[in-house]
Amino acid sequence: QGRVDKYHVLVALMLSSQTKDQVVADAMRKLKARGLTMANVVAMPDEELDGYIAKVGFHNNKVKFLKQTAEILLARHAGEVPATAKELCALPGIGPKMAYIILKGAHGVVDGIGVDTHMHRIFNVLGWVTSKTPEGTRAQLEGWLPRQEWSEINVLFVGFGQMTQQPEDRSRLWKRALVCSRPNDAIRLAARLGAIVNLPADKTTGDTPLILATRANLLESVDALLAVGAKRDEKNATGETPLQIAEKAGYREVAAALGNKGKR
Repeated sequence: QGRVDKYHVLVALMLSSQTKDQVVADAMRKLKARGLTMANVVAMPDEELDGYIAKVGFHNNKVKFLKQTAEILLARHAGEVPATAKELCALPGIGPKMAYIILKGAHGVVDGIGVDTHMHRIFNVLGWVTSKTPEGTRAQLEGWLPRQEWSEINVLFVGFGQMTQQPEDRSRLWKRALVCSRPNDAIRLAARLGAIVNLPADKTTGDTPLILATRANLLESVDALLAVGAKRDEKNATGETPLQIAEKAGYREVAAALGNKGKR
């Protein structure tokens, strides 16, 4: 990537903490339209820069960090984005997690695992690590995970962690889990990591994951959902229960699973 592209990676990641991806994307579009260069950021009044990133989490601090970082890069790094984690961590508002992600995104260098709070929580729940901080999680992961897997683990688990916690993302998570190649494992994993099983997975219909699985006649998914605590008597927006839906559609095996309270 060129110098400007690397700087754009740096800025996008500085904006990303405590902020949804779409908000970051919108802010980046506005900044690029204005001319997102280090010199422009340094020269830009704080109020103008804040106007472009006003919807970003902690935008007031990030205005300060962006301007300070641009000044440092111009003065000490000849306008280049540093290519080591140590140099990146010396920049305002950048810690180890962000530094390792910037290295990969801007320079294609994989020198460590960027661990955020979602990954820290997930890996402790799964028992992959026993740590109290994201940095402790990173150190333990790097101690046993093959280096060739480092570049992908952040991408895989950050999004997954967000989907288990955010209501608008949780519905997509359940829908994907129901139809994946191993729904039983996917459903158990999602439930173990905190995805609430008895909330609507479809806002329009009020269908919960169990009702969605019932409508699709997915017996394995129905069994897995019942095993992690899905309620048989839950109703959707029209007042239908999973059993009523299964019986109406003629799904005998699913109806039997839903009606067999003594064994399931």
